[in-house]
Amino acid sequence: LRITNIDPLRYGLLFERVFTAPHITLPDIDIDFEVDGREKVIVWLKKRYGKECVAHIIAFGHRKDTKHSTGIHACGIVVAPHDISDIIPLCVIKETNGERVLATQYDGNEVEYVGLVKLDFLGLHILTAIKKCVARIKKTYGTDIDINNIPYDDELTYKLFAEGNTVGVFQFESKGMQIHLRKLQTRSFTDLMALNALYRPDNMHNIPKLIDRKHGSKEISYLLPEMEPFLKETYGIIVYQEQIMQMSQKLAGFTPEESNIFRRAIGIKQKDALDFMKHQFYEGGQKNGYSKELLTQIWNEWVTEGQLSFNKSHAVCYTWLAYQTAYLKAHYPVEYMATIISLALSDTNRIKELLTDCRNNGLSVNIQVQNFHIGYNDGAEHRSDTRK
Repeated sequence: LRITNIDPLRYGLLFERVFTAPHITLPDIDIDFEVDGREKVIVWLKKRYGKECVAHIIAFGHRKDTKHSTGIHACGIVVAPHDISDIIPLCVIKETNGERVLATQYDGNEVEYVGLVKLDFLGLHILTAIKKCVARIKKTYGTDIDINNIPYDDELTYKLFAEGNTVGVFQFESKGMQIHLRKLQTRSFTDLMALNALYRPDNMHNIPKLIDRKHGSKEISYLLPEMEPFLKETYGIIVYQEQIMQMSQKLAGFTPEESNIFRRAIGIKQKDALDFMKHQFYEGGQKNGYSKELLTQIWNEWVTEGQLSFNKSHAVCYTWLAYQTAYLKAHYPVEYMATIISLALSDTNRIKELLTDCRNNGLSVNIQVQNFHIGYNDGAEHRSDTRK
């Protein structure tokens, strides 16, 4: 349907992870746009569906000098099939630019309860950087790059990841991530996905396990052979919510809808739902020939590890964006670094970091700004106020 450029069949992504027929809650739809393009999409929505059918979501907050204050949810938009004011009360909020816009008088949680579809339109700076870099390459070399169709197995790109040369690479540029990349030494996109998904405060303990199992220094094991098809790509480690969904269907006979309810109950620690589904899990598992003792072990592991598991669709899409930025840095380092530097000119510390990376990689980047202050510490502090 071209909802995304990612092929869902290639990565085993589940449509029921987003929406099922007896869905208890409406799908959570988050869409990333270039920062400059986000407002254009909102304008388009109002033209397409009618101004009376589109509204921003109100946000309630507190300030020291008043009992409460209101504003607009930074990303939230609701769309209705007819005039929203027939469904919920609206108000007019004046934005700083003077434009009068409609906003709901219910906050983000409440608009879902009355049946409105909530969309989060996010402005993602890296999308702007990719677009500008591709345009810069076209201007410099006359080369057209179809960034959505670059090869998944590009040698230079994986070399850059393996070296941890990822300053400026989306979601992979922290010092900790660089260390893990050097240890991982991967040529696999699914390995990058798993590392990206695990690099969260509560789940980093699984990263050394992933690396050890990949390189064969630790054994890959499964509680049941039937689990291998679902856990093989992550070396027997539960990384994604979708893995638990698929295994619950296979082992306990859950329907796709039930597996999604199970996934959600684990994620938000919904005790009543889990208690109800535990009985169903045991009943379905024993019917398939598994002992109660084994099912208890599986259940406890899933409920514990599942709370830390990640949305696979999100991991694929964001790792693909990371791969695109790494591809551009690997093949067109000057153009890529010049682009992200130009988008960071208001952040002196960020500029220092990027320029240091350029110097370490033997790149010469010319910056043209006015009254720009930057300090280098090469034995002695040097500060300059220059126009270039």
